[in-house]
Amino acid sequence: MPEESLPQGIKGEVISIYTRAIIGDTIFSGAKGPIKTGNALPLTNMPLGIAIHNIEMTLGKGGQLARAAGFVAKLIAKEEKLATLKLPSGEVRFISKNCSTIVGQVGNIGVKHKSLGRAEFKHWLSKCPVVGGVVMNPVDHPHGGDEGRAPIGRKNVTTPWGYPTLGRRSRKRNKYSDNLIIRRRMNHLLRKIDKLDTKTKKEIVVTWSRASTIILIMIGHTIAIHNRKETYPFT
Repeated sequence: MPEESLPQGIKGEVISIYTRAIIGDTIFSGAKGPIKTGNALPLTNMPLGIAIHNIEMTLGKGGQLARAAGFVAKLIAKEEKLATLKLPSGEVRFISKNCSTIVGQVGNIGVKHKSLGRAEFKHWLSKCPVVGGVVMNPVDHPHGGDEGRAPIGRKNVTTPWGYPTLGRRSRKRNKYSDNLIIRRRMNHLLRKIDKLDTKTKKEIVVTWSRASTIILIMIGHTIAIHNRKETYPFT
């Protein structure tokens, strides 16, 4: 396939494989292409509700969103110069309508459910074993040192370079793209509520979170909060 016919940002003959791809399929990239699985078009020419992947965030920079195996996003709305997308994480955000994307879902859907079977299979995938910081020396990791099986010796876990990790938010405050995000990605509680919206029978949502903010999506649901002993439902 000639390089000029590939989506923007993709060089050579490397493209994302979509689901139900067959050897001999012809794919097209351009504003005048047909709306067919595997074709790359700008969001302006896409119909509402279509499944897409490999989405550009900046025109001409190449695909950055929904690129992992089995990922798919959804085009919700189009207004003036912006298109509204629902990403696989549950985040809803604006993207320029001139940005290109590929129709369909990324292939290899069941890769995360695949059992590798043995450690040697990991080595065939060029994934080397990783040693925990607790068993290292103090010069190699902040968690290292001390005799025998010892704790990390810190209040919170850190990276090998001493920066906080595991729950520490790394996103910049007042980032320029904050205005483009309509709804943040879903946490475990919002995912439960989103699944219940598709069911006719309402169920009680149990959560261990005791510091949740009530938002519009929660209205009409019964949420039970756990206090380490029992749950207290409230509507």
